[in-house]
Amino acid sequence: MSWLDDLRARRTLPVVQAPMAGASDVRLAAAVSDAGGLGMISVAYGATEESVRGSCEELGERPFGVGLMNWQQPELPGVLEAVVAQRPELVSLSFGDPEEPVRRARAADPSVPLAVQVGSVEEARRALDCGVDLVVARGSEGGGHGRGVVATLPLLQQVLEVAGETPVLAAGGIATGRGLAAVIAAGALGAWVGTAFTVCTESPFAGELKRAVLAAGADETIYSSVFDRALRLGWPSDHGGRALRNEVTEEWGGRIDELVASIEAGDPSGVTERVTAARQRNDPSEAPVYAGQAAGLLEQERSVAELLAELGTYRDHLRRAGDRLGS
Repeated sequence: MSWLDDLRARRTLPVVQAPMAGASDVRLAAAVSDAGGLGMISVAYGATEESVRGSCEELGERPFGVGLMNWQQPELPGVLEAVVAQRPELVSLSFGDPEEPVRRARAADPSVPLAVQVGSVEEARRALDCGVDLVVARGSEGGGHGRGVVATLPLLQQVLEVAGETPVLAAGGIATGRGLAAVIAAGALGAWVGTAFTVCTESPFAGELKRAVLAAGADETIYSSVFDRALRLGWPSDHGGRALRNEVTEEWGGRIDELVASIEAGDPSGVTERVTAARQRNDPSEAPVYAGQAAGLLEQERSVAELLAELGTYRDHLRRAGDRLGS
């Protein structure tokens, strides 16, 4: 019986920890899986077949998932196949056209469940046409990279309309049992949660960055590609990222074309050096701190087990909703 089968049958907590480069690692994923959710690791810059195998082996016999970025696959030959060979409970193939990565994953092992994160109904249809096993409907309020157009609830409703029998997870703005209950009531199988895990004790996020997220209100994030352009990363132009507002986003967030032109001219403003140095010293005033609007729901650092216990109260909220309806 697979994790996805157990999830469908409500035998496991319907929470997947999002694979987040820099904010999730083997320790966090292990803690999530040990506490009843599905922990995931991220395959990002510089990954190799050997490093992927090593990370998966560290997770041992517990269920786990792995997230990869579609646009980066040409730079990582053999890594996707190495991931599939470890037979994780879920492989996430997101950010960019999923057709070729899905084909390769199916060729490597057709039994490994595949998910694609989508930010529009058009992306959902494309993922479904590829035959994925799970769709993640990520709303614009979610932290980190993705589409920045449609909020979670309207997107979830749209995706559910076209998904048919394919299960859907909701992502973006979910950090409490109440939020999990809301998306399950709407028809989601569960939630894909990121920001709330970044501030857990087991997260590799630096203390300065955790404190910045905990101090932020729901209105103190911004969706932008400013950090990708400043750091000269290869993210597709239609996939920005939601991060905490800071000095760099205030200066350049509305001037992306100027930022690109400045960098192409040799970066006379020095923004690349500023952001790079800030990342090295974990300075949230200039470094990217990817977090979603759920930051406004987070008040203190806590363990993964404590967070999942809170998310696990979704059943109580659903029961109370049923009582209010007289059912």
